Amino acid sequence: MIDFANIEFYSTPEGDVMVKPMNGPVKVLQETDREIIQSMLQLINDRYPGAFAALSELYSRSSMNRSYYEFMMVHRFCRCNFGSFDTLQLDIDLRGNLHIEQVSCPLRNTADCKLCGVVCSPVLNTKLTTQEQNILELIASGMTNQQIADKMNISVFTVIRHRNNMRARLGVNNTAELISCYKSMNG
Repeated sequence: MIDFANIEFYSTPEGDVMVKPMNGPVKVLQETDREIIQSMLQLINDRYPGAFAALSELYSRSSMNRSYYEFMMVHRFCRCNFGSFDTLQLDIDLRGNLHIEQVSCPLRNTADCKLCGVVCSPVLNTKLTTQEQNILELIASGMTNQQIADKMNISVFTVIRHRNNMRARLGVNNTAELISCYKSMNG
């Protein structure tokens, strides 16, 4: 499984999306980069469902070729939200949070761009899912990721993914802040 943190994306004038892991070489995002594409699709679907739905519809004619269809969805999302190379704030940080950039685009904020505010500068879904609420309750009770995974019959990676999504949705940085949110929600 790919370590999906500390990654910088940027676009070239030719329209390529470049991927630069913090401790790795830069490369052009390609249809064969299945781990990156799958991880990005999961993040987009979890955190930006409106963008995911719009991208699915936009590329629906390509859906019979699944790898190309998914590549095009991720490629477009990256081009619209991660424009320039910036090592001061990586597009995906150590905790897996996305840092959306205001990408220069001649169609931005015009009637010609149907994706502005949906795919470009998407709205974060801040509502916790039922499963996230259940996991948050178990975190607040002091259970470890492994204990939660065992109790819920899911993988530890799924628990970690939900934990990262909860932190992003609630705008917190660590477990203590997650627990504090839980206590304030269930005061």
